[in-house]
Amino acid sequence: MVTPERTVRELMEVIGKNARGIALVTNSKNEFSTTLTDGDVRRGLLDSVKMEDPISKLVLNKQSRGAHKPVVVSPDMSDDECLLRMEQSSIRQLPVVDERGCIVDLVFRDELLGKTALRLSYITEEITDEVTVDAVDAYGVIMAGGFGTRLKPLTDHLPKPMLPINGRPLLEHIVERFERAGIRKLFVSTYFKREVIENHFKKGDEFNVQIDYLHEDEPIGTAGALGLIEVVDKPLVMTNGDILTKVGLSALLDFHNDHEAILTVGVRQYDINVPFGVMNTDGPTVISVDEKPIFDFLVNAGVYVVSKQAHAMIPQGERYDMTDLIEDILKAGGSVVAFPIVEYWLDIGQMSDYQQAQEDHGTR
Repeated sequence: MVTPERTVRELMEVIGKNARGIALVTNSKNEFSTTLTDGDVRRGLLDSVKMEDPISKLVLNKQSRGAHKPVVVSPDMSDDECLLRMEQSSIRQLPVVDERGCIVDLVFRDELLGKTALRLSYITEEITDEVTVDAVDAYGVIMAGGFGTRLKPLTDHLPKPMLPINGRPLLEHIVERFERAGIRKLFVSTYFKREVIENHFKKGDEFNVQIDYLHEDEPIGTAGALGLIEVVDKPLVMTNGDILTKVGLSALLDFHNDHEAILTVGVRQYDINVPFGVMNTDGPTVISVDEKPIFDFLVNAGVYVVSKQAHAMIPQGERYDMTDLIEDILKAGGSVVAFPIVEYWLDIGQMSDYQQAQEDHGTR
């Protein structure tokens, strides 16, 4: 639960900790107001809500979009009635409030379905929260050909994606993320020390995926390796091989499909703190002063969904970057959409990032 005066950043910490994609907004008396999801945060960021803004601003943004009043139930409603209510409202979570309007529980569709299955089939084994996701209609691409120059001497004999994070290669964490999302046909681009990657993953059987390798004979840019995929009949969910993130890849794919985009780019809010008073002037005249302002931008997070149309624009065997693809699509009048990543995200570009990854992975 969160209160309206807390920040959007704190909201995302709460959502991240409960791993359910939702938080309940209440007042100081525990009286329920509304629900907020990671999707509400993404839409808010695209509407100029900032991570340091109060949650109340995000609630107003949600209301301005005509969001319906959240569905709630009383504590005496049965599991079957709750399931019916969720089915009628096309929701997965249902807040339970008492006669004073205070939160007493939050029930989830998957848990109720699990309880129903137990009741019907008399199964007695313990149910875990691990969900097996069926294969989805997309391929995965991991760009793992970089040198990792800024991480020397660690990368003298290992490609950067194979550096250990809490005892396992970084690339193994990424592959596991795809597998859990139901994306089990993967293309992995390789160049520097490619044999280390291929000897570890082989064809992917041990990791419940199928891996095809895209061999770069020389570096051909951040998108050039996509041109080595001969036939693309499904969207490509793509990530750089030096990124640790908990972004939901299935949510990213759904966002891409919902917007009928040619290309979807994962973006991340990046803040620049100016440690001085900024003088706003008109000629020599000072109009106002901003004391230690913070400027925020949405930056490329190295995660994408590439449609079949976008793939067809990529030249084969030539150097080509993702920025080239974005510009070419825009010039052709195509749709490029931004997907805000509000979950945990870390680009392992230098030694301090690698150290941070070790600390984070031990606690998250």
